[in-house]
Amino acid sequence: MIYDIHTHHESAENAVFNLILKNGQEILPQQFCSVGIHPWYACDFNENMAQILRKYAEQPNVLAVGESGIDKLRGGDMGMQIKWLEYHIRLSEELEKPLIIHDVKGIDTILALKKKYKPEQAWIHHGFRGNEQMAKSLIANGFYLSLGEKRNERAVKLIPSERLLLETDESLLSIEEIAERIAVVRETDKEEILTLSAENIAHITPSIK
Repeated sequence: MIYDIHTHHESAENAVFNLILKNGQEILPQQFCSVGIHPWYACDFNENMAQILRKYAEQPNVLAVGESGIDKLRGGDMGMQIKWLEYHIRLSEELEKPLIIHDVKGIDTILALKKKYKPEQAWIHHGFRGNEQMAKSLIANGFYLSLGEKRNERAVKLIPSERLLLETDESLLSIEEIAERIAVVRETDKEEILTLSAENIAHITPSIK
């Protein structure tokens, strides 16, 4: 079963490894993964990189598109970040694979694009550590919230079970340790949290069922 929707540790087990495309020369791993152009590396949009991304994203072991998104503190030109995010949105819809979102102070832009495109595929706000108000807003707009090492405990308590995902991202903690910490906040046990994440991942990525 896949418990971890987003990790940068290629050796992680029961996980979706995130491959970041920077120059188009990256080698696609054989395990389950996601692939995208991170907003930190959102260079000028060009058809060659777009086609490389599409070729990678079409592979059967690629379960999700991204991470892509908006980062107002770091990364490429904002216009390029938006253009690449829109391409990822279209690719997610065409390939019927969920979209993993990177968001740093860019939620207004991201929500506007969600309203514009009205996607049918799941959008995953990865590394969610926002407050209760932000959690409620994202949930109301259909997002899944992926929780890692850092999080807002009050927000964690109100996330519906069917929208909760787990991730290790770049953390040195295991997915089991992260599940244990979230279980304490939600007053349950680690196994239930791991099961919730696995069931939700299977629901939004039908190819692994």
